Amino acid sequence: MIATDQQDRARKSPILQLNSISKRYGGVQALSEVSIHVNAGEILCLVGENGAGKSTLAAVAAGLVSPDSGKIFVDGEEVVLNSPRAAEIAGIRLASQELQLCPELDVMTNVLLGHYPHKKLPFLVDYASMKRKAAERLASLGLEDIDLHQNVGEMPVVYRAFVQIARSLTPGAKVLITDEPTAPMSDIEATRLLKLLKTICDQGVGIIFVSHRLDEVLNIADRVVVLRDGKLVDEMNKSEGNKERIVSSMLGHASVDGVRAASSTNENSEVAMKVENLTTSNGISDTNLTLKFGEILGVYGIAGSGRDSLGMTLFGSNKPTSGKITVGGSELKLGSIKSTMEMGIGYVPAERRAQGLLLERSIKENITLAFLRKLSKLGLIQAKSESVAGQLWVDNLSIKTKDIENVVLSLSGGNQQKVLLSRWLLTGCRILILDDPTRGVDIGSKLEIYELLQNLAHKEGVAVLVISSDIEEVLKISDRIEVMRNGKITLSKANPTQQEVARAAYLEEAS
Repeated sequence: MIATDQQDRARKSPILQLNSISKRYGGVQALSEVSIHVNAGEILCLVGENGAGKSTLAAVAAGLVSPDSGKIFVDGEEVVLNSPRAAEIAGIRLASQELQLCPELDVMTNVLLGHYPHKKLPFLVDYASMKRKAAERLASLGLEDIDLHQNVGEMPVVYRAFVQIARSLTPGAKVLITDEPTAPMSDIEATRLLKLLKTICDQGVGIIFVSHRLDEVLNIADRVVVLRDGKLVDEMNKSEGNKERIVSSMLGHASVDGVRAASSTNENSEVAMKVENLTTSNGISDTNLTLKFGEILGVYGIAGSGRDSLGMTLFGSNKPTSGKITVGGSELKLGSIKSTMEMGIGYVPAERRAQGLLLERSIKENITLAFLRKLSKLGLIQAKSESVAGQLWVDNLSIKTKDIENVVLSLSGGNQQKVLLSRWLLTGCRILILDDPTRGVDIGSKLEIYELLQNLAHKEGVAVLVISSDIEEVLKISDRIEVMRNGKITLSKANPTQQEVARAAYLEEAS
């Protein structure tokens, strides 16, 4: 056990220092002379808009990206982190935003992946020792309730994140870097993850926490560093930090929290989509809802409420076991994306990188993907028409790129989301379904997306369905709110209070 005075001294000494780090990608200066440090037993939060340089800085620290200039020190000694292996040897661990696990394997195997104990013969795994070591590591993090033999792919996302963090904390870990770990989680799940990070911090590990959720940042941070356009523009300790200062530093000006639902939708508005007695094999049970043209309908629910599969089911990716969906007076063919698109419905999934975008294809190709038939003649895509259409929506949505031929992977998260929105706006869809539309998106892009959705609904009459795990988001932009719990709608109301939404989501059915 480390003595208290030794722990206090350790907390005050930088365990990792990044000095004057610069990195350029082509014509983009991702980082410019950025210097940060993290102490043992400290949580340092990195915040900034998408494209500010947060993920690049984290990648440099994790050995994934080599800087153009600058120096890195671990425990006061200069090191060269030119690979993830070099970073691991130095004690730097990364728990990335994209969960990097083997879903077909059990918890025990994932926790010790790449570090299996062996018997005397090196090719024989010592399974008894493996089980003991995995159990010890989980217990040290307060995760004794996790079943070592459960397949990771069957677990809720928060438990998968726990497993990834446990895997990262191999012996010798000094710094843990977490990049947007709570992005796919409900409030309750995120709270438990933050508690886990504090437990790790109390064991003397330094933590770099990258997040867009400012309430979480203010809750967990010992210090906050703000990046903007690849530069460090502000740094504050826990007592100095507040949301207004952070947002002002991120954006370069004071924030304007003026996005509010202001629809003129009334009871006589035309029904765009009617869902009756919808039931699926993956969490939706006898659900009914009505979406009208010219409104934003927000659907809120925690993980496992049925919210997770609602959007994909309405779009035809999941075929329900029973129920009926009517669009414009015509019954929709269930489980058919082609039929859904022909009905004028667009869908932006929660996992934009895995489910929505072709990451290695160009921005232009991603924007025009759902419109290719109308851009083709005799089965051949008209290149000029495709370029014009792509450039039009890059300009309309202010997507930050110098060339529409750049791969979409080169864009920040907020701009990738705008590409997905552009895809459906190009088709002229009259119903737009969005799953967690601002997950992993910075505040500036988030406000732009909110304003875009409100213009679509209130000025152009599009029916917008926003399915979200962010209770504040739903309250902020929705004209009506419905809450899902145990696969059913438990609340349907215009302008409910946050307490009403929370009770319907967590506690009981509304009367």
